[in-house]
Amino acid sequence: APDTGDAIRLAVTQSQELAEQFASVNRLLARANALFEWRDGPLVQAMKSGDLFLLDEISLADDSVLERLNSILETSRSLMLAEDASGNGESIVAAPNFEFLATMNPGGDYGKRELSPALRNRFTELWVPAISSRADLELILYERLWDRIQAMGHGYSQGKELDLSKEAVGRIVRELLDYVMWLAKTLVPGLSGGGDESELLSVISLRDYLAWTDFIARTHGWLGVAGSFAHGGCLVILDGIGSHSALGGAFGSYQMRRKVKARCVDELLRAARSLVGGSEPFAHDEPVGALVGIVEAAKLVQEGRVAVKSAFELGRLVEFAPKVDGAATG
Repeated sequence: APDTGDAIRLAVTQSQELAEQFASVNRLLARANALFEWRDGPLVQAMKSGDLFLLDEISLADDSVLERLNSILETSRSLMLAEDASGNGESIVAAPNFEFLATMNPGGDYGKRELSPALRNRFTELWVPAISSRADLELILYERLWDRIQAMGHGYSQGKELDLSKEAVGRIVRELLDYVMWLAKTLVPGLSGGGDESELLSVISLRDYLAWTDFIARTHGWLGVAGSFAHGGCLVILDGIGSHSALGGAFGSYQMRRKVKARCVDELLRAARSLVGGSEPFAHDEPVGALVGIVEAAKLVQEGRVAVKSAFELGRLVEFAPKVDGAATG
């Protein structure tokens, strides 16, 4: 006869397995009928797996979000998931290797604010000054422009392949920085006498430098190297003259602002021409004559020397404008 004890243990085991199966079915039914399903976000995933978590621009987060971070930044390193209805308020404790990193801009910047002293005391602060060294800027912009060009492939201008070498990219970056230094001496009060190189190069932000190089990388195949260089400078920098706080935010009059901008465009075109004036690697780049024509035509129209009534007349003016000397045009 079978042992009664073994039979009882077998019955209990089967009963437990059956109960677990019923519980699993009930969880699946509840999950199927639920309107929302909880999924761990990047922070919870990093806490469980012991990874690094980076919170960018922490000072722009809502106060309610920052309050939830306090328990993570304390010695307990825990987070109560009150929003997870399926877990009945599960409390997560960070793995030993979990690290919390945050970045922010100084509170004095436009639209920025400072963190509360209580929250700042939970961090180890590292101050990173603005990049103003020419050597650092050259390295950053060179790597950015070269990587973007390689990622997008070689460009084509007027049916000719533009295979830019590292030497060519270096020339573009150096000419770009030279132009910014000239611009600072021309527009920024107090720097007209020269000033420190780092002061001259810091008149625009690293974001503006990168935007200019990205524009060159994306458009040099259509506009040519010189054309993309000049158009990028106009879009990123010169269009903001008169409103950009670092580049002469206030001018005496509209006429003065227009005169200053025209001078800056002329210097930008000179810098663009210098990129195509030599031999390789820019020998196959298209001329910047079309851009020169547009700029000169705009000057003639603004000065009232020419009246344009149609798109056809504007096109003829663009072809004609570079040939106009100092004499009045009828």
